[in-house]
Amino acid sequence: MNKKQFALILLSTSTFAIAQTSEVKTETATVAATVAVAETCCKQYAELNKTALPLTLTKIFLDEKTPVYDFGNKAQAYILLELPKFTEPYSFIVHNFPLAPGMFNRTSFTQIALRIEMFDENFVSKRMYRHTGMKKHGIGFDKTVFINPQNQSERYALIYGDLTAAPEEATISQRDTMFVGTGFFVGGEDKKISLSSSDKGLITVEAKGLKEVK
Repeated sequence: MNKKQFALILLSTSTFAIAQTSEVKTETATVAATVAVAETCCKQYAELNKTALPLTLTKIFLDEKTPVYDFGNKAQAYILLELPKFTEPYSFIVHNFPLAPGMFNRTSFTQIALRIEMFDENFVSKRMYRHTGMKKHGIGFDKTVFINPQNQSERYALIYGDLTAAPEEATISQRDTMFVGTGFFVGGEDKKISLSSSDKGLITVEAKGLKEVK
């Protein structure tokens, strides 16, 4: 094999290697683009996953398995409730439950600082309720949303955590039972806890005044 033949083989091998590398990069870019689209999920509210408004008291966990949407802070969990067609006034109650992040942590809790936004069938916003104006219930908060004749165009309720909500403090009573010489003694103390906003946690939803359609 002379030098000219060797040079041609080397050039051919290099060209093949470059072509292979280019192909791998193209495939990698395609996969990355697919992943990016999957993470983005939806570009508008109309594409969000919908759940029918539960008629009875229902627990809803917003966690890693829940669909996410970027409301301006980051991609976060949400629940979009589809409301029934209006026939008569009714209401529904949303209640959040602060959770301790660990078994031995009883002073720092996280909560879904509720934000509830009402939309019509075209996803035009009609009204919004923020966490700061909600009723305190135990160490959590709840909101009763009334659907009256003037609200009959509302068909969706979007619920998610307000990640910009400031940390809060609450007081809980901790009861202790101990045995003394004369029997059992029940004592206790008040303990302050901190509540930090999170997009994950437990809420309950319950409708009032609606009848099940058979």
